[in-house]
Amino acid sequence: MILVVDASVALKWFFQNRDDEKDCEPALSILSAVDEGRIQLQRPPHFIAEMAAVLARKKPDECEDDLFDLLNVEFQITQQPEIYSTAIDLATRLPCIRPTQASSPLMKSTIVNRKKMARYCF
Repeated sequence: MILVVDASVALKWFFQNRDDEKDCEPALSILSAVDEGRIQLQRPPHFIAEMAAVLARKKPDECEDDLFDLLNVEFQITQQPEIYSTAIDLATRLPCIRPTQASSPLMKSTIVNRKKMARYCF
């Protein structure tokens, strides 16, 4: 399965020990699925800069180590301009499903399957 992870989801990988960070388990299950080879991640070119900026503000003492860890997660860079048009189209047409509202075990533990396209909102 191919997945484009939003920075709000990926940041949960680094904020999982915070009391105020919710829905970390679904985000961590995505990371586990990547490690197991069940999910292939893609990212837009600005993703790393966006993540680094938030990590620097929220975790200044750990941001360099966290950035190094992020750079070790296997991502493919998606640079086609059409991806942004597709993102806009999907965001306006599809419902937002929270992990606790997902209907199938796969959706609850990892990501939406291709037949039931939706997007997570964290």
